[in-house]
Amino acid sequence: MHLSSTLPLWLTLTSTLLTPTTTAIDATLDSTLVASARLAATRLDRAALFAAPNSTVFDFTTHPYHTFSPGGVVNANAATFPYVTGNGMTLAMLYLGPCAMLPAHLHPRAANYVVSVKGTTETYMVEENGAGTVRTTLGEGMMTIFPRGSVHMMENTGCTPNTLVSALNAEDTGTLNLATTLFSALPPALVLPNVGYALDDASLVDIGRDMPGVGTGAIWGRRECLRACGLEGRGRGRGRGKG
Repeated sequence: MHLSSTLPLWLTLTSTLLTPTTTAIDATLDSTLVASARLAATRLDRAALFAAPNSTVFDFTTHPYHTFSPGGVVNANAATFPYVTGNGMTLAMLYLGPCAMLPAHLHPRAANYVVSVKGTTETYMVEENGAGTVRTTLGEGMMTIFPRGSVHMMENTGCTPNTLVSALNAEDTGTLNLATTLFSALPPALVLPNVGYALDDASLVDIGRDMPGVGTGAIWGRRECLRACGLEGRGRGRGRGKG
């Protein structure tokens, strides 16, 4: 008899669920240059490292995550833009296409200041257990703050694209998506008690398999919005974060 036939479904499929989903994190462009900038004895020594033309310029629009289908997060940080090194912050452009959202996530190493540049965006934030949900509606020129480690998400509930600017006080902020972590990265035997056994083993496995990867940072949002904007069928199955 095969061993798997004597084991519960959650255990036989644990290895499948614990296999990382397709994620798009910021690949380090030039680790040697970043290390040299950190070790430069003087500011003049550091400046000499960036003497090449355009080494002090970052173009958000040429990044592959610059998309409104469904959306994307483009970070100018130490990994993607070495000139950031030593300046203590990350600047990001957030692109939300019609009905797009940034799923619930947190940044373990930075507070996040978000400004709406174009369109109206709904945001939600919870700082910790016992704190209420803070909901805001950001019109153009308005901002909110997501404190370090707070869980937050945002969505475009309209049929036209939104653009926001995000400033974070760290060069390596880190991002952790909650649903992806819970359903695709942790042992199902431990996840089931966390959801009050409201799901069975098979349902949990299905959710884990269908969970969208991090992709460009954005995913398709509410079904009612998708219907209203003529985007039916989007946001179904793995990979929906890439449109």
